[in-house]
Amino acid sequence: MTRLFRKATILALCGLLAAATICSEAQSDTEFTPPPNWLAGRIQHDTTLTAAAPGPNYYLYGDVVVPSGLTLTIEPGVTLTAAGNSDFFVSGRYLDRVELIVNGTLSSVGLPAQPITFTSDANGNWAGVYVASGGNATFDYAQVSNAIVGVDIDGIVQANHCTLVNSSTGVHCTGQLQMLNSLLQCNTPLAATGSASVVALSGSELNGRADASGIVSSGGHLDVENCYIHGVADGIYSDAAPTTVHASRIESSYFGVYCTQAGATVTSCVIAASAPNAQIGLYFRGAGSVAAGGDSGGVVPTQITGYQYGVYCDGAASITNTLVAASSGVGMLLNTNNCIVNYCTIDGVPGYGIDSQGSGNAVYNAIITRCNTGIGTLNQLQPLEVNYSDVWQNGVLFSGGHILQGADVSAFDPGYLMAGTDPYQLANVSLFTDFSVSGGEIGAYGPGAGRVTPIVGASLLSAEAVRGVAELLWYVEGQSGYATTVYKRTPNGEWGGIAAAYADGTHKVAYEDRDVVPGSSYEYGLGVRGATGVDIQGLATVRIPSVPSSFLRLTSSNPSKGRALSLDFGTISGGPVRLDILDITGRQIQSSQLAAGDAGPHSTQLTFGSGLRPGIYWVRMVAPSQVLKAKFCVVN
Repeated sequence: MTRLFRKATILALCGLLAAATICSEAQSDTEFTPPPNWLAGRIQHDTTLTAAAPGPNYYLYGDVVVPSGLTLTIEPGVTLTAAGNSDFFVSGRYLDRVELIVNGTLSSVGLPAQPITFTSDANGNWAGVYVASGGNATFDYAQVSNAIVGVDIDGIVQANHCTLVNSSTGVHCTGQLQMLNSLLQCNTPLAATGSASVVALSGSELNGRADASGIVSSGGHLDVENCYIHGVADGIYSDAAPTTVHASRIESSYFGVYCTQAGATVTSCVIAASAPNAQIGLYFRGAGSVAAGGDSGGVVPTQITGYQYGVYCDGAASITNTLVAASSGVGMLLNTNNCIVNYCTIDGVPGYGIDSQGSGNAVYNAIITRCNTGIGTLNQLQPLEVNYSDVWQNGVLFSGGHILQGADVSAFDPGYLMAGTDPYQLANVSLFTDFSVSGGEIGAYGPGAGRVTPIVGASLLSAEAVRGVAELLWYVEGQSGYATTVYKRTPNGEWGGIAAAYADGTHKVAYEDRDVVPGSSYEYGLGVRGATGVDIQGLATVRIPSVPSSFLRLTSSNPSKGRALSLDFGTISGGPVRLDILDITGRQIQSSQLAAGDAGPHSTQLTFGSGLRPGIYWVRMVAPSQVLKAKFCVVN
């Protein structure tokens, strides 16, 4: 294509400027006419780029402009390839790069199997899509790559199911952006600037360069929900006010979430260090807060692990329902005045659990365990109030200046569950399930509505293996509805709580353990609250027969986002196994043939490429002489 332009005469080039298909006007016999799928210049009327001829492939050799009042519509399956490192018109914001400039309206709505692609040729990158002030664009099932800025927004953009990769910046916004269910894999996935910027990001994955930020925002409004941010130095670095981060997972090598303005709120997030020298999990310079989200299972705390400082407050912050574990330095540094720590858990920190260096700070309803120093203060002039809290097994319980210790401060084993996905939740037999000022439990999972009274005694009625599952039944002393915790261990192993259980109207507690291996033995018991800890009563041993059983069990989250499905299955005889995915009507949409294997339990994961659409599905296991099905749901 470059040679074509070199061979053209000056007259032909001038004709080309006037004769591009997207802005066609009357042509003379002497003009050079580009191919009908070559585009540049202003569109003259509402225009549709079709998947049918001259599509689906279009070549942008110069800036394409959608004027105010006009609409450019792109059909599913269309690919727009921009000239790399060049701009025939030498125009726009980047004189040496092609841009798609939207002053009017851009409608780019693809389909899961027919996405719309914006990219550049092998000669280099392009500028990207620019939605100017007053312009608006809709992207659905769109892919943008090889740009300086994938989508640059001064106007309004709505995006769903989009993929932005291999660009310096995935999205830059000074206008308004709502983005859902998308993948941003660029040096800097998302940047927002200016006090007028409004960014709402949900259900998306952001993967950036190791020395960059996943999201960097300087002003405006930032709202992040149900996102996964990883592969970056800073997960979120925000000067926006307000900044809201909810139910997201952030993995970073330096800062997790760093907020410099008042009004930042973080709820129900997981913030995890991805490098040993990571500095701060959660930073507040202004008055910020960490609060709890919740679901049908109760409180969902924010969990912070692996940073030099779990939480660092340079502003008067309210830190509620936060768990800091395995920090490499200090659990929480209150580096200013009037910070409140309430319903938090800090465990296993080599330095201070809480280091208070200001006045007016307070710690309530907290659990601080196994730290070098539980709580420390700077001096006598900056007292710290502590009450309704447990400070167990710290090297030093309190250190430093003046600590105003209330009457309800204890130093007993809190009774962490230490099992499942929430190991720091309190077992039902913990001494601290009704210890808080409100009568509920203390720590990161409190207060709830308060636990029902624990049982006071337990005896075994039956224990047996049925169809490869351990089934147990106990009789408990106490009223119906009384709570306990089921404990389990392998022979000569350590006891660990595995589940909460409640007595029925006949004072019985029944439990099934499916997390067992054929041919193995397990010991079980119920926890009973003692004077200073937990007694395990009603002991039983169950041996799981080595004869394999047939089963199919989902192990991944259900509902899920539809990208992958993890499952366990068992067969009663060796041989090949086929796993089919069916929609709700029974139509098969994917099939995976597994190699012949031995009888017994197995685990595998199925992946779904660009993902399954929201809906109800079945996974069907077809093995020699057996067919099993399990249902799962996919949501946005």
